[in-house]
Amino acid sequence: MKINNAINDYLLNLNTIEGKSDNTVKSYKRDLSFYNDYLSSQNIENIEDAIQDTIQNKILKAYIKIGQ
Repeated sequence: MKINNAINDYLLNLNTIEGKSDNTVKSYKRDLSFYNDYLSSQNIENIEDAIQDTIQNKILKAYIKIGQ
C-alpha cells in the first residue's frame, strides 16, 4: 500500500470512526506529512518497505535534533 494512501485512510478513520477533533486530525496530518517526507527522501513509497530500522533511525535523528 502506498504510504500516502495509508495516511489518508488513517486520518479518515480518526475523523469519522474515532470522532477525533479537527485539531487532533490536523496535528496527526502534519506529523505524518513530515514522516512521509522523510520516507520519500529514503526512496520509500510503500508502507511495507518502511521497515523497523528506518522507523528507529527517524526517531533517533529526531531525538538527537531536539537535544542539540
